[in-house]
Amino acid sequence: MNILTIIGMILIFGFLIFIHELGHFITARLFKVGVNEFSLGMGPALFSRTSRKSGIKYSLRALPIGGYVSMVGEDKLEADDDASLALCRKPAWQRFIVMAAGAAMNLLFGFIIMFCMVLRQEQFYGTTVDSFIIQAEDGMYYRTYDSYSGYGLKVGDEILMVGNEPIRIYNDLSFEIMRVGAEPTNVTVMRDGVRTVLVDVKFPTYTERGIVFADSSFIYPNIISKNPLTVLHQTLMQSVSTVRMIYESLFDTLSGRYGMEAVSGPVGVVETLNDTVQQSEKGYKLRNVMYIVMVLTINLGIMNLLPFPALDGGRIFFIFVELLRGKPVKPEFEGYIHLAGMVVLMMFMVFVTFNDIVRIIGI
Repeated sequence: MNILTIIGMILIFGFLIFIHELGHFITARLFKVGVNEFSLGMGPALFSRTSRKSGIKYSLRALPIGGYVSMVGEDKLEADDDASLALCRKPAWQRFIVMAAGAAMNLLFGFIIMFCMVLRQEQFYGTTVDSFIIQAEDGMYYRTYDSYSGYGLKVGDEILMVGNEPIRIYNDLSFEIMRVGAEPTNVTVMRDGVRTVLVDVKFPTYTERGIVFADSSFIYPNIISKNPLTVLHQTLMQSVSTVRMIYESLFDTLSGRYGMEAVSGPVGVVETLNDTVQQSEKGYKLRNVMYIVMVLTINLGIMNLLPFPALDGGRIFFIFVELLRGKPVKPEFEGYIHLAGMVVLMMFMVFVTFNDIVRIIGI
């Protein structure tokens, strides 16, 4: 890794954290919730300034691993707090919006990046098999329009499902084959106007980080014309596909499909960015970096919405509990739960960072 990549990644992380916290900040101010501090980064303060007009403290801290907006009455109402400015005294729907606004900003930013990427695409790929890519005896790759690929598919097949997952765009197709195609899996296609289930299709495979994935690169899909409607459709569906990819990858990790070696922290992300910049062909570097940033910001938004203590989703969960019970959970109890969650998150962050470093240096 070179120093420019590390600095670039710090700036990217910082910006994604900034827009996340900006969502909390804007909605808190909108609902007249008192804000004590807006901090970018964690740990010791490198720079801080307090606004004379609002009394809000703005801080830049040493560790670029997070940030926060400290609000009046966020966990409980202190004796010297103004109750009219306390978050805990606001209606549940306002607290929900304040808590969800950070993730919403990250998801919105991801959608904007996706729109820019789609605009740069020269053409879009569909889910119908146009031809197959095969490797000849001389080692070169060729396109063939022969009826069958040898993997059960046929030229002209519109792929509707891989396993139990519906396929709407090419991104879904490539990801689901990679995800579940390492084992024989059913593929549903529309063939000659008839919905047909291909049973136990076996795809070619490859191994990465000790995990076996299926390869869909032998499929050459149909081309979709580019116009304003297909640009908007692709932006929406590719964004949805990315969200789905993140959720399914998280589920696969928690369910044991992937080992912990597949989990990366900030160090692993920097390594990925460095490899992308170094290996991308000229003209594709910017697009590939944009894709990484898009996945990061959507990932940040989704992870923060998980109902885990200390995350925004954990606080939203307690709001729903309050609505079901008809009264809030005791602030002291909720505070202890969030503190425990924060400890677990910090321990997990240390673990994945250590895991990344060990993998990179090859211990």
